Formats: sequence, structure tokens, C-alpha cells
Amino acid sequence: HSLLGRVYKQLGRYEDAETMLVLALQTRYGDLIQQNNNTDYYGRPLKSSTSTIPQKEAVNFLAQSPEDRLHAIRDTSPGIIAQLCLLADVYSKSGKYPQAAAYYKKALQCLYELYGDGAVVFEAGVMLNNLGINYKKSGEYSKADECYDQALAIKAELQPDSLDHASTLYNQGLLHHKHLNDSKKAESLYREALTIYTKLDPSNQIIQTIRAKLSELASKSRTKLRILPGAKTVPVGVYQKPIG
Repeated sequence: HSLLGRVYKQLGRYEDAETMLVLALQTRYGDLIQQNNNTDYYGRPLKSSTSTIPQKEAVNFLAQSPEDRLHAIRDTSPGIIAQLCLLADVYSKSGKYPQAAAYYKKALQCLYELYGDGAVVFEAGVMLNNLGINYKKSGEYSKADECYDQALAIKAELQPDSLDHASTLYNQGLLHHKHLNDSKKAESLYREALTIYTKLDPSNQIIQTIRAKLSELASKSRTKLRILPGAKTVPVGVYQKPIG
């Protein structure tokens, strides 16, 4: 079910994807096999051992609304978290931004229940980045910026020079460039992302995209510094030539 749900998501068949992923969630949640693990798949210690819910307590997720489904979930196994994130992705791609945000937050809640509050976990950085994208799509720019900040704090500690880190830097740069009107912050984020991409993946097409964004910012800066006819004063500023 989970694999088929991913395929439907890639094809843009979001209703079918949701159905398959809910069925996958149902299977995870209703599994009779009892688990008592003190570590996750990567050997990282868990705050408490995981255990699935007995079949007699399982509910029919397909018959529930997305909101009621979240309230019914009490399991905090890694498999449940993965399905919540996949469903959140589907809701975000299909324009159901409030549902997507709720599912990302539930996944984060489950994650911290497993590892403990304040734990620095790579998956949390990924979820926060995706939640930031979702907030940007829904026009909640300050919330998006906060999510990116939190995601970058995690990635800077665990994987400071990774493509995943660069991706979030670019996302936040785009947010400040296009929506928060902070050219200085946008340029700084773009350049940091560009440095990582150039070092790790020099053939990545996004390098040209970032250079184009930097050029756009530079052009905007030149326009502001241009002396207008009849002006009595000359604006003072420094123009840094864009990379390219």
C-alpha cells in the first residue's frame, strides 16, 4: 500500500495516493506483532520502547476524516511516523495545507515522543523543512521562516555540508527574496547554499538557478543606487558583483 501510494503521489493522483497511504497506516497501526524495541533502525536510543496497538483497539482510518484520524493515533513507532509524513506530503501537494501542517506536526510530536524532547534528530530537520514549504505555499511566511530556522539548526549540527542542508538554505533564501523582502538575508542564504552545491554537486542545475537569483538581487540593488535626475544627494552603497 505504501509503495503504491508513493507511485500515485508521483503521478499526481492524490486521492488514490491518500487511500493507499491510509491503508498502509491502518496496517501499521493494527499489526498484531508486538514490538519492544529500545533502539530505532539506525541503533539510536529511543526514549521509550515502541509497541503497536492490539487489533481489538484498531480503528477504521478510511472511515474517518483526516482530523479524526490524527486524534485516534497513539502509536509512536517509526513506521507510523513515516506514513504520517507521506500523507502530509500528499495533502500539501494537493493544496490541503491545513491538513498537511497537522500531519507534519503530528509526525514531529511522535518523533520527539520516541527520542525525547530536545533531541537532535535528522528526520526532524527534514520534517521542519517540508512544513516550512507547506507554510510558504499557504502564505504563512513567518511560520515558514521559523520552520526553516529550526531545520537549519538541526542540519547545521548533524550535516553542515550536505545537499540536504543546502536545499533548506535555498528554500529560506527564496522565502526572504520573494516574500519577506529581505534582500540582504536572501543573498547570504543563496551564497551559502551555492558554496555547498558547487562543492558537492557542481553539475546540479540549481547552481544556475541560484546564480540567476543573485543576479536578480544585484540588479535590484543597482536600481536602488541609481541617481535620479535632479536628485540633490547621492545614495551611498556597495555593490557586490554576483557569481557567474
